[in-house]
Amino acid sequence: MGSTGLVRINSRGSVGIADNPLSTTTGTIAVESVTGDLHLENTLGLELGETRVPGDLGITTTTGNITDTGPVTVGGDSTFTTTEPNAGIALDQTIVTGTISLNTSGDDGNATLTADTATLGQSSVGGALSATTNGDLTVTGDINAGAIALISQNQNIQAENSTLDTSSVTGPGGPISLISNGTVTVNDIITEGTDGGDVNIQAITSITTGAIDTEGLAGQGGDVFLDPENDIEVEFN
Repeated sequence: MGSTGLVRINSRGSVGIADNPLSTTTGTIAVESVTGDLHLENTLGLELGETRVPGDLGITTTTGNITDTGPVTVGGDSTFTTTEPNAGIALDQTIVTGTISLNTSGDDGNATLTADTATLGQSSVGGALSATTNGDLTVTGDINAGAIALISQNQNIQAENSTLDTSSVTGPGGPISLISNGTVTVNDIITEGTDGGDVNIQAITSITTGAIDTEGLAGQGGDVFLDPENDIEVEFN
């Protein structure tokens, strides 16, 4: 990681703003007490220790990955961004009341989220985006990624106003997989590329989608597999 230093943050009020975040160079940050928002930009890969932010949380690294090694509790919205190509994000102890936005670049810049429930906001992931929840998995913003896998183990996937896009103009489109133990509701799905990416949607109750575009611009279109126990409502492009 480049540093084993630990920064502990205690503040009455907010720390940094989205356009002018606190600048740090450390390996681990723990937020013990902040009464507002927290926005920071770290020059190294960053481990988030136990962190409590009642407002919004914005974390950016200019090199290296973002991970959580302790519970991260956010009362507002959160944004996690790695700007170095192929640096990733892996969160499995993060609880966010609002939306979670994940942003990476590069084909190997993967983002992984595991949570009890989660609401994904607008996200742009250069590699694969994977989100797994025990309860509801909600998507409120469009998602662009090299591949998308969303899993709700016991409830629903709700993305009725969001487009899921793994298309490419220079290479094959990426796959999209949505698996739910309840319903899947999603707006448009786009996996077109030189070869179209496959679409796999499985749900116990029902599947409702907008247009599904798996066009192969130079080769084969992607396969579409829909498997609900009850209703399917879909508009094919």
